[in-house]
Amino acid sequence: MKFSPEYFIKAPFTPSEVKAFFENAQRDLMIAKTDRISEVKFTFAYQALLKAAIALIAKNKHRLRSVPGHHIKALEALAASLRDPSILTLGNAMRTKRNTDLYGVRAVITDKEAGDYLQFVEKTIEACGRLIR
Repeated sequence: MKFSPEYFIKAPFTPSEVKAFFENAQRDLMIAKTDRISEVKFTFAYQALLKAAIALIAKNKHRLRSVPGHHIKALEALAASLRDPSILTLGNAMRTKRNTDLYGVRAVITDKEAGDYLQFVEKTIEACGRLIR
């Protein structure tokens, strides 16, 4: 993956820092798995997905810049690192739904939809863990 300076800054993260980033992703995933409210499940699953991406970016000695479009770049980096283009597709669908709920008309997130997204995020974070450990 090419780390464009528009979205990424070189940063000499240590293995323990990368592990801490990944543990943050795992914490959010646990919240998503244990909460009963579909919106909470969805929100924490999406956050866990982004935090897993941040951990993999840190493993590659970069930091994500907080600029417009940075979530898409994080998802692209995650998909490229795991060599799975479906991560970008499903992650972007989550991003779009989250933006609709945050900035627009309230988006409805059903229990089934939250569960499906959660299952996708669980598999993705499991794959990330294999690269980070």
